[in-house]
Amino acid sequence: MTGTMICTYVYLRRVKPKLILSGSSIGMIQRVSFRGDAPLYGRKSLTLEVTPLEAQALTQWFPTKTPEEVMQIYGIFGGTPAYLEHVDESLSAVENAHRVILSKSGALYDEPEFLLMQEVRNPGAYMDIMGAISAGRQRISEISDYTKIPRENLPKYIASLITMRLVAKEVTQPRGIVSYTLADPFLHFWFRFVWTNRSLLEAGLERAVLMQVERELDAHLGRVFERVALAYVTRLVREGKIKLNPNYVGHWVDRDTEIDIVATAKQEEIAYAFEVKWSALKLKEAQSVLDKLEHKALGIRAKHKVYGLIAKSVEHIERLKEEGYQVHTLKEIFS
Repeated sequence: MTGTMICTYVYLRRVKPKLILSGSSIGMIQRVSFRGDAPLYGRKSLTLEVTPLEAQALTQWFPTKTPEEVMQIYGIFGGTPAYLEHVDESLSAVENAHRVILSKSGALYDEPEFLLMQEVRNPGAYMDIMGAISAGRQRISEISDYTKIPRENLPKYIASLITMRLVAKEVTQPRGIVSYTLADPFLHFWFRFVWTNRSLLEAGLERAVLMQVERELDAHLGRVFERVALAYVTRLVREGKIKLNPNYVGHWVDRDTEIDIVATAKQEEIAYAFEVKWSALKLKEAQSVLDKLEHKALGIRAKHKVYGLIAKSVEHIERLKEEGYQVHTLKEIFS
């Protein structure tokens, strides 16, 4: 490799050669180019981070699948192209999960451990932290109680996981509560169904785990769908289809009140509030959700409030839109 680079430099030196450094190991790239003691520090002219695909992009990857089937694939494999390449389009999402993730010979059976071993020497504590987050322990105190790692030691581990793009930090409004989530649906799926069932899978009892996946898949997809819906609302704001200049778009947590998505614009004194449901809603069910949302949104400080619902499907959706509600479905998100 060194010889090749030197020869290339000699051949190109009259046309101001550029070295393109590419790789999936963020830690390695930082060690050789971003840190103060790195050999290439201060010499970069451009940094491009290739992020995972968003959910709606998978409709082009899997054109024969329905929006719900695409959502299932995204909820299990996430948006990383290298993982999606393992999906056999002739099989269901669960069948693919069985073949690729739950089987000991599957290509992604030990993927998170492999990722961490490339970046850190002792991945055990990092795995425990990610397992805690997947189990719903998303604040520092909760993660510490779950993992038994002292609170004062957690920030350095979490900072590394954020740098590796394995964990994301969220600051919810209006109280600025800090929480952490796994950065990709694949990680959520893996820690929920592989990490917690490792002894069964190692014993060759993957059928029992597969039955658990079938029972709990909708609950898992509900969490993923909230993130998909948030990305969709953000896109609507960016494209001007929701007209406001936001100071915040995200989850809303105020004491015992939680709203899935709130977009606020302080200067305009406008707020949009959405509930997200991974289910097919009848008209009465949708109206009930919206009534409860209006009550929960009383604490949002804004002169004008718009209420909305994002669900797998909604009966008589046009009627709700005529009443002034923002209502969106899975089909719209993936169109």
